[in-house]
Amino acid sequence: MYNRKLFFITSAFLTALIGTSAMAMMAASTFRTKGGHVAIIEQVTTKDLSAEAAVFHDAFVESYTKLPAIVEAVLKKHPTLEAFLTKAFEDEIADFASKKDGAYFLHAVIDGKVVAYMSFDVKDKEAYVRELAVSPQYQGIGLGKELGKTIFRIKPEITTVRGVTRRANLPALGSYKHLGLVESSVGHEGFDPSVYVGLEYTRK
Repeated sequence: MYNRKLFFITSAFLTALIGTSAMAMMAASTFRTKGGHVAIIEQVTTKDLSAEAAVFHDAFVESYTKLPAIVEAVLKKHPTLEAFLTKAFEDEIADFASKKDGAYFLHAVIDGKVVAYMSFDVKDKEAYVRELAVSPQYQGIGLGKELGKTIFRIKPEITTVRGVTRRANLPALGSYKHLGLVESSVGHEGFDPSVYVGLEYTRK
């Protein structure tokens, strides 16, 4: 079972998004990253998620190999980290293929290459961020934040964004809290609360 991750939603950009119109299919948006790249943010319309799966794999190999406690826990249930990541992405592939109601799949493209990916589910006025991944060479330049903003471009009525991450993932937890996210009782079926922690941001 793989933890679904909450992206950093901060009051600074939430305020800027109030009043944005919702669209059934979001028009692609373009922005310049901190590194000077021109990035396109758009909903995934390809036949499959092969490019997005590659981003997911590279991002989490990079992240998890720096977190031995997580890798140790993974290897108790899976033969290799690669096998775990492949299994972890299966729900994404299935939900994308079935066009699951309320599920959204976004990516960021630079120079024609998919370099970041995010998926989230919407129910009523709540969004649950399932996955967020940025290719290692493109981390730290604002792609994740821009993907997070897109939740509110697509669904401006959203008031709460939630997700779950591992307690052992201290870098992620530190970043979330630094950006104003707080721990909450949000959970996910099958997740052990001693291993995972819920986080959320609620727009007032």
